[in-house]
Amino acid sequence: IKINENGAHVCNGSWALTLEHFTSGSTSKFHFGIEAHRAAEDAQLMLDKMKASGADASDNRKIEGNVVDGLTPVSLANTTFPIDSAFYKGAFKLKRGSKHANYTEKQIILKFVKNSSGSYNVYGKGVNDMGTYDAIGTLLIRGKTSGQLQLWKTYAPAAIVEPEPVSKPVARPSGKVFPGSLTEKVTEDSGPVPEMKPPENFPPSISTLQRRESSRQTKVPSRLEDGDPQAQIDRLMEKCSEILRELQNKDSYKFFLEPVDPVALNLPTYFDIIDEPMDLGTIQKKMNAKEVHSPEEFSGLVRLVFENAIKFNTIPDSVVHLSARNLLGYFNQKYKAIQNALDAAKKNKKMTKAERLETKRKEKEAAKKKLKEEKDLKRKSTGE
Repeated sequence: IKINENGAHVCNGSWALTLEHFTSGSTSKFHFGIEAHRAAEDAQLMLDKMKASGADASDNRKIEGNVVDGLTPVSLANTTFPIDSAFYKGAFKLKRGSKHANYTEKQIILKFVKNSSGSYNVYGKGVNDMGTYDAIGTLLIRGKTSGQLQLWKTYAPAAIVEPEPVSKPVARPSGKVFPGSLTEKVTEDSGPVPEMKPPENFPPSISTLQRRESSRQTKVPSRLEDGDPQAQIDRLMEKCSEILRELQNKDSYKFFLEPVDPVALNLPTYFDIIDEPMDLGTIQKKMNAKEVHSPEEFSGLVRLVFENAIKFNTIPDSVVHLSARNLLGYFNQKYKAIQNALDAAKKNKKMTKAERLETKRKEKEAAKKKLKEEKDLKRKSTGE
């Protein structure tokens, strides 16, 4: 994303349906932006709000010494970057068969929030021909007037549908076309494809990330095998494995599937705060190797994953914090059936032969001890 000489803020690049598609090169082109006059208006509104709240002290969006061609009037659009706005628009291509179809980004709302590394976390919403979506990502500053933008879109479940073919041809833009504007044709070569990384945690509220989960609990047999305690544990561990797979599938941002890499994510204080790192992938490996021996141990490991994330990402509205709380609540709901089965099994547990012998031994010792105490008491009474 960059500022053109005329003050338009434009972004050209590649997009894909998933991270796997992106890294494999299965991408299509997109572009969006905001015209110069609108950029100048929104820049003024944004700067006024930042000054009123004191945010400009730590986040100076003004660009000093930005010189254009000497002819084009310089406005806040040329000297402010990045700009929060609800008026970004654009288009993207989608391959259908052997051809690429054009789709319109009717509205994109973006807000940039300065992070500790000097770059920006990005969040917002959008509406295009495929539906509505939430967007999160990062902007890595690459100069005074440009940066590398990475966005992740999350569509509402009902909105992810294949659009109906458009019978009428797409209208050609009319009027003046300035370089890099919203009406500029997407080029086939937008430069090298940057390496995609998941967005880091950020503070703005993303309430729509909290999806309503099913209220159904994991089914566990009401009567576990009576004569084999190990069989009871095995049945419950199978249910634990099912819950683990559900959690992995629900981690849509892939925050918790692998160990946290503090170097790659630029988190130098991670190990100062987190004493015992854990992730769902490591738990899966432990389960496969039979290193988790009970449902209680399993639940402790799973809760550790999300409690670590909540502990490190302390801002309640950050996307990692919210995701961790949502998944922890989902886990507690699913695990409740297993916990109830464990409690019932312990209450109605039949003793093994060894346990029965140990109980009899303790009863005999107690009887001998009582008899001895009675004899001692009797001798003492007689002596008196």
